[in-house]
Amino acid sequence: MAYDECALASRDLCLLRVYESKKEGVILGRFQRIDEEIDLKKCLDDEIELVRRISGGGTVFKVPSWEYNYSLVLSLDEFPAFHDVKKSYFIVLRVLLRTVNDLWKVNSEIYPGSTDIVLKSQKISGNSQARRGNRFLMHGTLLVKIDRTKMFRYIKMPRDKYLVRGFKEQSEFVTDLSSFSNSQVKFDDFADSFSENMAKLLNVERYYDNPSSKEIELSKGICALRYHNSTWLYSGKLEEIK
Repeated sequence: MAYDECALASRDLCLLRVYESKKEGVILGRFQRIDEEIDLKKCLDDEIELVRRISGGGTVFKVPSWEYNYSLVLSLDEFPAFHDVKKSYFIVLRVLLRTVNDLWKVNSEIYPGSTDIVLKSQKISGNSQARRGNRFLMHGTLLVKIDRTKMFRYIKMPRDKYLVRGFKEQSEFVTDLSSFSNSQVKFDDFADSFSENMAKLLNVERYYDNPSSKEIELSKGICALRYHNSTWLYSGKLEEIK
């Protein structure tokens, strides 16, 4: 999360970051109330990492090695179509859908009126955005294999959220690609295909890069100021990082 914010503040060129979750944890949306979204006592007792991101959206449970993530940062001056919120979601999700359906041989789709990608109305991907001046960030996650029992030990989903989709239990709200596909898609194959498809759509040249020393130091500073700050975690309030 800190590097996403760092890239949003400092990257001049279009950046697509694709990565795996490395350890279990819970990520809250910026505007969520922590007492309504998670079982805080269980998270603390089990030493589950808690993070609040700068974008909106719902709570995510991180699954090590079985959850693929992406972050797209770009200039709205260079890509003016992304000024429109609905259109920008559609542009990115269309690429993600194509990548997922081609690799896993499934028929996932965008759930109407949401930014979720679903299989038979069950969520496999959540996506959210943040903007700073003329800079755009969209990031999301893709559930390859999950443990529902563990996920819902820590996450409390509002009842109306799953009832409106026709589910009786919160655990039915989500699923994973492994439940619908026998395709064994490695992370590197997903990252390569998704980045190639995104580069073609944006009409940019694809090349691989690593964070600069300046970006690494800035990320550490952002971590200290925001992501290691209990005020931000519990309230979502803190001055913006310029």
